[in-house]
Amino acid sequence: MIQAASPLQINGLVKIDTIGYRPMDPKFAVITADPKGWVEVRKVPSGETFLRIPASSIKDMGQDKTDPPLHGDHVWQVDYSSLTVEGHYQIAAPALGALSYDFVISKNIYNKAAFLALKSFYFQRCGIAKAAPFAGNWVDDQPCHLSDKTVKPLCTTGGDYGEKDYGVLDLSGGWHDAGDFEKKIGHSNDCGVDSYGYSGESLWYMMTAYEWNPELFKDGVSSIPESGNVIPDILDEAKWELDWYLKLQQSDGHVIAKVFTTELWKMTSPPSSDMAPRFYGPPTSEAEGVFVASLAHASRLFAAFPQSSVYSKKLREAALKTWNQWVKKGPDSGPRLWAAAELFRLDPKTEGAREVVEKSGLLKSFQPPVNDAFKGALAYLESGKGDPGVEAQIRSALGTQVDLIFRNNDSYRSGMDYSLYSWNSNWNKAEEALALLWGARLNACGSHSPEECRNHSEDFLHYFHGLNPLNMFYMTHSDLAGGKHGVWQPSQVWFNDSQNLAKVRRYSGKPASAADPLWPYLNGADNYGVTDDHESETGPAPGFVPDGPTYQYFQLKGLAEPPNLSGGKPSPVLKAYRDWNFIDNTGLKTQPWIVNECGIYDTASYLLLCAAFGDSQ
Repeated sequence: MIQAASPLQINGLVKIDTIGYRPMDPKFAVITADPKGWVEVRKVPSGETFLRIPASSIKDMGQDKTDPPLHGDHVWQVDYSSLTVEGHYQIAAPALGALSYDFVISKNIYNKAAFLALKSFYFQRCGIAKAAPFAGNWVDDQPCHLSDKTVKPLCTTGGDYGEKDYGVLDLSGGWHDAGDFEKKIGHSNDCGVDSYGYSGESLWYMMTAYEWNPELFKDGVSSIPESGNVIPDILDEAKWELDWYLKLQQSDGHVIAKVFTTELWKMTSPPSSDMAPRFYGPPTSEAEGVFVASLAHASRLFAAFPQSSVYSKKLREAALKTWNQWVKKGPDSGPRLWAAAELFRLDPKTEGAREVVEKSGLLKSFQPPVNDAFKGALAYLESGKGDPGVEAQIRSALGTQVDLIFRNNDSYRSGMDYSLYSWNSNWNKAEEALALLWGARLNACGSHSPEECRNHSEDFLHYFHGLNPLNMFYMTHSDLAGGKHGVWQPSQVWFNDSQNLAKVRRYSGKPASAADPLWPYLNGADNYGVTDDHESETGPAPGFVPDGPTYQYFQLKGLAEPPNLSGGKPSPVLKAYRDWNFIDNTGLKTQPWIVNECGIYDTASYLLLCAAFGDSQ
């Protein structure tokens, strides 16, 4: 061993994946000041220098000169891929007096993060109490939104089929979609009340995570009420949402799009205390396509378990009913293509399924890949029973997307086009990584190799864990996954109801048990006098992934200013994030949800990415 050097400090100059790395994977750190020579890998806690990285392995990437800027940093990349011995380490840049956060080398380094992301869906369940021992510090003793058992339409317009009034319905159950308490399978504009997001994406990510790594998600890993029933917990969690989907299907085969409130920001914490009036939205063709695709996908998975054979059949029959009565004869669309492809994969003899896929005009391009047509194309390829010409067309389109992702790379090794740093940029980050994994899985890598695709996909996972300009680990309570510098003030009504000071003191802010030398992340107050140095007793529930940085943060004229202002100009887009949630008592909405709301789709896409690199041993 090389002798230990003088003590240094964690000062934010050295960015890494704060969980760590698998032993044989490429490993890079980013330093945002000239390291002026070698860099060291030091053992924790002894401080001994285990490995010295010579200047020849440190690459000056130059100043970010993109216009508009992505991050604005001058970056040096440190390659320490030769570190393969399992253990606990830090990166030291002696000339800068700088240390990274500590990290671990282990083959199962991502498992805890995957399990936390999965468990967050338990806290999104609607209609049940979140009780000990399953809820830990985040108990809600009473069931929420019991009025969903007798919910009515607000009006009968806004769908795709004219007036539809199904009277009083039991639409209890399902997941809350995001930081609010709405529930959605599809979009709709019901009586002028529009909303974004739907759970079909999240179910797909969750069920695909199981398909990719079934041994990772054993029965019992989540500690949910269903644990111990032999069915893997990840499928039990998916079933909670699927059971709600079945309630949305009406006797005529149509599918209700959502359950919502017209008083979105009058909701209260905890969920069981929320008494805002709730309604259901009308059926939409989008909701019906998502419904058919999701149930067909799930039917195939549940069929593998003898005790779920009846449930698998129920899902299949419900999917076929809506397919035959409505989706099959609808216009070409992403949800229709996805539905057809999942039914084709379930049973290639399904009437009309092959024809809908192969005649669709949506198979030529997947840019960006966050769309239902992309999922349908993948299901068609995975079936192994498609037309070779159509399969070649899909692989060509996916290969084009893969090449584009590589071309958009940046000096933090996880770049994407500026336009994708929109609301939910973390969702887009995960999707870029997943497109690379699909390319490797389906031999559709464009001009790159499957190994290059897998390695670059993992670069995006490192981004989530701290290899980014803000050192952020984009997850609530990341310390429970072994990470640092995580999210403490998400825009979630349950954990950040600004009008309920008791809940704020309990959930909104960093608990004293989570030490971080770089906290608070933003010093001082913004233009409304709001600071980010809030502490709480427990912090929010773990495992939620926020929207992430976005250029839309710059566009909130007259509201809370973004951090990292320079000469009155907004920060680069990758720094347009703030770990804060505040709506003042005058009713002014500073809109923290632009960066810090945790949609289930953000979390589920990250879950799938973790599962791809998880180790079940």
